[in-house]
Amino acid sequence: TATFTVSTPTIKVTPVTGPVGTSFIINGTNFKVNNPVNVMFNGVSLANITTNNNPGSTSNPAGAFANNTLTVPSIVPGTYAILATDGINSASVTSFTVPAAAITLSPNAGPAGTTFSVIGTNFKVSTPIAITFNGTAMPASATSNSTGGFNQVETVPSYPIGAYIVNATDGVTYATATFNIGAAISALNATSGVPGSGLSVQGLGFTNSGNVLVYFDSTLVKNITASSSGTINTNFVVPNVLAG
Repeated sequence: TATFTVSTPTIKVTPVTGPVGTSFIINGTNFKVNNPVNVMFNGVSLANITTNNNPGSTSNPAGAFANNTLTVPSIVPGTYAILATDGINSASVTSFTVPAAAITLSPNAGPAGTTFSVIGTNFKVSTPIAITFNGTAMPASATSNSTGGFNQVETVPSYPIGAYIVNATDGVTYATATFNIGAAISALNATSGVPGSGLSVQGLGFTNSGNVLVYFDSTLVKNITASSSGTINTNFVVPNVLAG
């Protein structure tokens, strides 16, 4: 008698993370020769790849397939298995991660009419993105790039002071962030200093032509009137306070 070992199939996937629509390369070895291999993502068939029949090759041996490009299907964020089977034996990669979509707003506060950027990551690749503000569709549209990112400038609609949800979706997944409509300090000419030094402050979102009290910590430093458009721009002296 003699022993013959049937080699165990293996696959390699690169990369192993990416949003819906990401392209990945799969290579396999030790499958049945000259036979279709069904590649599945979370149980969904992506392709049938035929193995080669090169018994003398070391770089691309019999029962192998190489450099096949496939695409992450429409699926919610999570970690999934990629399985390849020739009908007899199988191999799998169990840690392909589809990351959650996310958005940030810059700025994330200001009065109605403020322009702000919606910055998205990990959305479906090369796909139109629908953006809403408090459930109302924004007039400007976005399209994700080849890595699922986008940067879209929008304008805050006319809503009362309060916190509102901004939502972005590619039709498969979505992400939200909060925009606060109301008064906000938009600029300081310095972020550190000593008592007695000068400091200028700019702000927006105040009541048009309304009275504005400016405090440094708990010390009243200025009593001013906002402009007709609700902005302020004033200077004051840093009061005598402890370092911190």
